[in-house]
Amino acid sequence: MTAAFLTRDGTAGSCAADPGDASLVVTELVANVTRHTRSSCRLSLCAQDGTLTVEVSDDSPDRPRLRPAGEGQESGRGLLIVHALAHTLDVLDGPAGGKTIRATLSGG
Repeated sequence: MTAAFLTRDGTAGSCAADPGDASLVVTELVANVTRHTRSSCRLSLCAQDGTLTVEVSDDSPDRPRLRPAGEGQESGRGLLIVHALAHTLDVLDGPAGGKTIRATLSGG
């Protein structure tokens, strides 16, 4: 879905983000919602001025924590991956107690 968004007519020229990186960021952020909350989530993608903004919102008040994954652990690296791929990564409080995770990706 993310790669299709980035390669469709009208979007491809306005965003320099790598489609593979963008897809991985979306996958990890949505997986975190399903794994760590009992909330549905909302996904927003916006390509503008060479930058892709990915927003994943949920109704949980729990904020994500960036922590190092221990050796031998099979999970727990999603937010580290997003942090490494994104130009910026922010957590915004939602108006009704939830939150939005916003990651921006740019080319190069």
